[in-house]
Amino acid sequence: MTGQFNDNEGYIQRSSNDYWYRQAVVDRVHELYRSGNVEALHLPRAIANGETPLVKAAIILFGGWYNTILEAGIEPKAIDKLTHLTRDFWSPGAVVKQIGILYGSRMDLGAGFIRHVYPELYYSAIAKQFFGSWPKSLSAAEVDYKSLNSSSNRFWTVARIKKALVDHHQAYGNIQPVFIKSQNPSLYTGFRRYFKTWSEAVSAAQLNLEQNRLKVFIEKFRTFVLKEYLKNVLDLQKVEYDVHVIQTRSDHIEENCNEYYPGYELPDHYLENTNAKSRVYTTAQYRSWGPEIKHEINDALTKYARVLIYHSIGEPRQWLTENVKFININEFYMELTQIGRDDIVSDLSLLARGGVPKSYQGHFEGLMEPIRKMRKKKH
Repeated sequence: MTGQFNDNEGYIQRSSNDYWYRQAVVDRVHELYRSGNVEALHLPRAIANGETPLVKAAIILFGGWYNTILEAGIEPKAIDKLTHLTRDFWSPGAVVKQIGILYGSRMDLGAGFIRHVYPELYYSAIAKQFFGSWPKSLSAAEVDYKSLNSSSNRFWTVARIKKALVDHHQAYGNIQPVFIKSQNPSLYTGFRRYFKTWSEAVSAAQLNLEQNRLKVFIEKFRTFVLKEYLKNVLDLQKVEYDVHVIQTRSDHIEENCNEYYPGYELPDHYLENTNAKSRVYTTAQYRSWGPEIKHEINDALTKYARVLIYHSIGEPRQWLTENVKFININEFYMELTQIGRDDIVSDLSLLARGGVPKSYQGHFEGLMEPIRKMRKKKH
């Protein structure tokens, strides 16, 4: 399972027999929200209440605290309230207190790291009306600034970088630099201390950046295929639905992939379940933890009472409310087998293993032909 973190190996352990993983982090965020409403998710309060291990796990798995809140499905209105709480919270005394708590919990207090993972603390500290610089704020908190250069105080160690890369590769299927910069900027910055290039860091984790680039390129195609099979599954269940076409767009996947691979166009759509009493937005994505889906969900919830997201691979995932549900499409294998549709089971199984069903092989080859030519020229 991805995201199992033991601090002895450079990760964050919850207790002697309990490890952090993505849903465990999200579950704890849900607990905090339900126990203290949105105020409990205000980062300064969470840290003051002893949630630093949770914050560390959030940085490793999701890239930061607020990324985690979004992935947990906290509603946009609550997130707006957090912004207002932050505006009224900071003072020189609050800065000193937060630094003291972080120092006591052995959090990396390097300026570059804090600037990425706790920007409201960093920018409050360096404000002219407060301390004017990060070193001065550390001095005010009686932290030995020189001691922070010790390797024991660094959050991103070589071991943690390598394991985080493996985890991101498994969970998101994407370790391209543009994605990591966006999803986990402190990880991307941290690698420079130990490696000359991003490719070198990826290789140290026994991964291949070029192979991953190709994987990222065809990920949208896998989601496209999954959406087509989802219609077959719903048809066999006698679920009535309307197809809503989303304007066809050119998917360039990653800015840094354009240099190597051409963009391509895929038709896109979502389904509206018309059987249910309330409107249900139904869609699919290849991976359960693809980070892009959170924006689609929030948009859908402004128009629909419920949202269903089917996926092919990845760990189970839960949203804050039951109005949003993630469903592994492979759960329908037995039902499909019982009605004699082993062909669909076989195709879905092949898709989950990274293959392409025969009926879509021609489309896939059309996408791959120019790539193969480009790679042949390159080598």
